[in-house]
Formats: sequence, structure tokens, C-alpha cells
Amino acid sequence: MNRKKIDLHVHSTFSDGTMTPKELVMEAQKSELSAMALTDHDTTAGIREAEAAASHTLLEIIPGVELSSEYDKREIHIVGLFIDPENQELSDALSHFQTARDTRNDRIVARLQEEGFDITMEALLSDNPDAVITRANIARFLVDHGQIGSINHAFEKYLGDDCPC
Repeated sequence: MNRKKIDLHVHSTFSDGTMTPKELVMEAQKSELSAMALTDHDTTAGIREAEAAASHTLLEIIPGVELSSEYDKREIHIVGLFIDPENQELSDALSHFQTARDTRNDRIVARLQEEGFDITMEALLSDNPDAVITRANIARFLVDHGQIGSINHAFEKYLGDDCPC
């Protein structure tokens, strides 16, 4: 039996991942994946770069997106696969999601400042150019700037569900 390895939930630097779409393709090849779905949060901006990077390989790029929503006052994420990244209705909806996320991020940063952290949206955006900023980006910023010991600690004490920020 020929078994294939796939990863249907991958994030790039266009959201809260640490690798560019091109780097993800290279990593997928090293890991001998047959297919990879790029599912950045609320954006399809990296899909074309991933497809271009994989165009001369056997790696299949599955266009995807991860949508943020809320159910019963808790954040949930919905992964969509085999989407059309050029679909105008989807692009309009993602724009709405990004605006809501930006508003939420402003509130998170303000609450972190109230808790005594040295963080601004400008600094966060400077560290994450072209990215849809998520709580993971915020946690990574706090760690990278020596303000908290770990991403897990940031979520456990400040950024997780039912936390003050």
C-alpha cells in the first residue's frame, strides 16, 4: 500500500506562522509530504506564493483559509479547504474578518499596556509585516522582547480564554 503524508493545516508568515509560504514548501518537500494546505488566519495572501514555489515539484498545494468565529462566547476556528482565493465574495468576507480582528487586537494591546507590558500596535506590526496579527503573534512579540518567559505563559496568564487581556 502506498501511503502518502499530507498536512491540511499550515500557517505562514501571512498570519501567525514562522515561515514564508516558499519556506513551507521547502519544509514540506524535506518532510516528503504529498500535499499541504496553506490555511492562514483570515487571509489567502500566501497561496499564490506557495503554488509558485511548488510548481516544479510533486507537492500539491491545497488552497485554504482558517476563519475565526465565535460560538457560545468562545473563539472557534473553521478551516476551509479547496477554496478559490480569487473569489470576490470570499475576499470581501475576509476583509470584514480582518477588520474585526484589528479591532480586537487594539483592545488586547490596550489591556496588555494596562497590565504593564511595553507593546504598541506599531511595534507589533513592525515585527509582523504583511501578517494578519493573531494572539500567537502577540505572544511571540512579548517573548521576543523579553517581557514574558514563554508563549504558553502568555496564553495561560494573559491571552487565553477567560484571561484579562
